[in-house]
Order: sequence, then structure tokens, then C-alpha cells
Amino acid sequence: MLEHYQTNQTNLNRLFFILAGLVAVFIFLPSRDVMPFLGSGDHGRDLYAFQRTLQGETPYRDYFWNYGPLMPYYYSLILKIFGVSIPSVLLGQFFLKICSGLLIFLILMVSAESWVAFLAVAWFWAFSPDFFHTFNHAGAITALFAILYLLTRYAQKPIFKYIYLMLPCLTAVLLIKFNTGVFALVATAASIFIIDHSFKNTFPARRFQKLFWLSVPALLACIIYLILVRELPDYYIRQCLPFLPSYGSPSRQGPHASPLEISALYAVYSWLGMGINKTPNAFFATRWPLIMCNVLQVMALYQFVRFGVRSGAGRIVNNKHIHMAMVIGLFMILMSHEFLLSGTHYRIYWGIPFLILLIFWVSGILVKNLNWRWKLALFILASLAISVETVDKYMFREQLVRNPSHFLGGRAKIYINNPIDWIDTFKKTTEYLKSNLRPDELFFILPCDPLYFYLTDKTSLVREFQFFDYMNVTEQQERRIIGDLENKQVGYFLVSNRSEANETGHGIFGKSYCPLLADYLATHFQKTMVFGDWEQPADGSPNHAVTIYKRLAA
Repeated sequence: MLEHYQTNQTNLNRLFFILAGLVAVFIFLPSRDVMPFLGSGDHGRDLYAFQRTLQGETPYRDYFWNYGPLMPYYYSLILKIFGVSIPSVLLGQFFLKICSGLLIFLILMVSAESWVAFLAVAWFWAFSPDFFHTFNHAGAITALFAILYLLTRYAQKPIFKYIYLMLPCLTAVLLIKFNTGVFALVATAASIFIIDHSFKNTFPARRFQKLFWLSVPALLACIIYLILVRELPDYYIRQCLPFLPSYGSPSRQGPHASPLEISALYAVYSWLGMGINKTPNAFFATRWPLIMCNVLQVMALYQFVRFGVRSGAGRIVNNKHIHMAMVIGLFMILMSHEFLLSGTHYRIYWGIPFLILLIFWVSGILVKNLNWRWKLALFILASLAISVETVDKYMFREQLVRNPSHFLGGRAKIYINNPIDWIDTFKKTTEYLKSNLRPDELFFILPCDPLYFYLTDKTSLVREFQFFDYMNVTEQQERRIIGDLENKQVGYFLVSNRSEANETGHGIFGKSYCPLLADYLATHFQKTMVFGDWEQPADGSPNHAVTIYKRLAA
């Protein structure tokens, strides 16, 4: 009888796992060639890096890159397989998100029923916010969930095999974003200690051996970073690796807001499913199933704590449940370190995936004893919230596709929700560059619009393509860049209105940063073409304007 039940349960688990894969296609399909916003700086940096890596070049040594070196190689492989376009990059990102969701399913199967694990996965795919400014970080989230999955297996059977399997995952996180990898190492070591101590594992005496093996990823990652940046100038290394001491300064970068103030505010808004700029009326009109589910989740957390302190034979929540919740919570807090220290709102996105996992870990334990009617009601309510969000994605895509003005062709092949004027400026500037540059001719961009390099299939003459106040561009660096521009007789100099943006830490070109480059531009080039409205502010880059300068005849 027990054997028959276990077989049926296994088949049910497999069914929900396969169903989750099908739901992933349904959720991500409308976003296959659509982006809410395409940034000329951050997204341009990513796309340019992937393109250069595809051509056989190396991060840091051949082009500026301010994250770990791993993801340009991953995405260049995706571009090689599926072709050079932004939808190909999105496909690679979706694959990582799907892997993250399926890992959540496997983690929750330790303590929850398969229908709860299925809802958690769909909830993660529908509601976990994107890192809207970069494609880089998705790989780190996948590796972190792989570590958590291995920790749950270690808690079930404490053998060294699972620690060994964590090592490549930790190395990957370090090579995607170094400071996140360091905190992941701390979280992993602390989690192993919690598991050994709480579950009374039999070999705590081998703690130093475990610490030794956990130090291997950090050592290996440091060696790789040192190999990649060897013989590069010190100032450039600090620009590429901003976690190093003396990068920027508080006076130049400045906090985006009071960390405690913005953390409290944005935590509430994120939990409600609202962006900071969304109005409460719009929220209650479109997201009411989400707020009902979130209220139930908070009630579940309360019940989890209440039942966790009980004792006796009828206890629902046991010590293993509590301690694994502590492990997930530890990852959630440590992965949010940038947000907690800076108050920069989008950095909370590192912690939200683990908050989702924690809530469903708790809920999955508590709903086991409910009767089938309550389970069905919860399943329908959560499915409704997920469906509303997914249908909204389809409607958003339909709205963009109906307007050809939102399509950016060529090497982009993407529908974007940028303002029409922004798209028009980009199209005209790109067409001008393609029409006026010789096949072997290069151009220079300032302060940070590398998307033009990607769209025109050109490379930058120098490694650097990001010039802002917080970058601390040195006089020596400026003189070297000017020397390179002179030696190659670069004919065109492109300056965008981000050179005058009133954004924190960005500064004003020629005044707060790069005075030598500004003087070189003024004496060797003349204005030849202007695209976009320079009268409108460029703060946050919703407005885009460009002036193209041409080298003066000798």
C-alpha cells in the first residue's frame, strides 16, 4: 500500500515538474522580442561586451567591463548558436530564469507538496523583478539557487559530495559579481554550520576541512581575475572592479537616498507588487489578486512562527523546517547587502527571489494539514494572480507590436517601450554613422552610449567607453586616449546629452571630469550634426540627444 502511494506521489511530482516547464513557455513567450526599456549605456555595455567576446576578445584587457568575466562568455555562446540579436540574449536570460525556477521546485519538494512547489515556480517567473539594467546577474541567481538546493540535500544527508558540488556554483557567482560571491561564501559557510549544529551531524570535527574547501572558489576566482587584469593600469583596474578600495568617493557618487528610509519604503512597495512610480489606484485596479495572496503569505509567516515554538506530538513545524527557513532567510539578507548599504532601490532585486522561496517554504509546510477545499481555493487564488500578471505581459507586447515606431531593427530586432523620440534619435544617429563611416573607420563615444557600437557593428578604438565623474578618469588616462585618437586619426566624435545629465555622480563633461578630452574635442573637431532635443534633461536617460563632431581638415 505504501509502495503504491509513493509511486503515485512520484508520478504527481513529475507531472507538476513537467507542467512547470510548460508554464515557463507561456509566461516568457510574450517577452521574447520585447523590452520595457533599452538603455544606451547599461544594456549597450552588455551587448557590446557579448559581441566583442564572440569575436574572440577578452573582458578587461580588450574592453571595459565592470562585472565578473563569466557572463560575456555565456552570452557570446548564445549569440553564436542563435545569431547576433537582442532576442537571442533574452533567450539566454530566459533559460537561466527557467533553471532558477526549476531549482526552486526541487528545493521545495523537500518540505512541500508538488502543487505548492509548482505555484512557487510560476510565482517566481511571473513576479520576481528583472534586473532591468543588465543581463549579467541572472546567472548568479541560478547559481545561488543551485547552492541552496545542494544545502537542502546536505541537510537530508550530510556528506561531503554536496559540499564539493557547491564549489563550482560558488566559483561561478564570484566570476559573475565578486562581492555577491563573497557574501554567498559567507552565507554558505554559515548555513553548513547551522545544519551541522542544528541537525547534530556526526562530523563537526571536520569543520576546518569544510572551510578549506569553501576557500577554494575564492582562491580560484582571485587567480582568474589577476590573470585577466595583469599588466593593466591601476586606475583602469579600479574602474573595471569597483569593489576594490579607493573606487570613486562618497562626494562623487553619493547615496541615492537614505538607506534606511528607501529600504523600508521600497520593501513595502515591492511586497505589494507596486513600482515606486505606480499609483495606488492603478495597483488596486490591476493587482488585487496579488495583494490578497501577499496578505495570506504574511499570515503564513505568522503561523509558521507560532507553530514553530510549540512542542509535543502534534507539532506541525519541526526544527529542520525552522533551520532551513533560517538558511534561506540568511541568503535573502546577505544577498541584499548592496541595497541595505546604499538604499539604491533596484538592488533589492537580489533579495526578492529568496524572499519568494522563503514564503513558499513556510506556506508549503503549513498547508499540508488543510483539507482539499482550502488547498483548491489557495491554488485558484494564486493561479489567478499569476494569470493576471501573465496576461498583462501579452497585452503589453500587443500594444508595442501594433506600433512599428517601437521597433528597433538591424542588429537589435527588438520592440522597446522607450519614448518614440528616443527611438527616432537612435535610428537617425545609427543610420548617419553607417552612411558616413568607411568600413574600416572607427568613431569615439562619450560619455557612455556603447549601444551605438553594437548597432553599427563597430569596435571602440580604446578599451574605455564609460566616462563619468564617479569613474575617476585620470589625467594620464585622458592623455593616453587622446594619443590613440590622434594616432588613428579618428574622424567622428559622438557626444550624447548624458554628458550634461544631472544624475548623482555623473557630473558635467569638461567641468567635473575629462577636461583634457573636452579641450581636444573643441580644438580638433567641429559640430556637424545634431539629433534629438538637447533642451530636455537627460536624467535617467528617458530623453536622448546626440551631437556628432567631425575632425577638422588638416
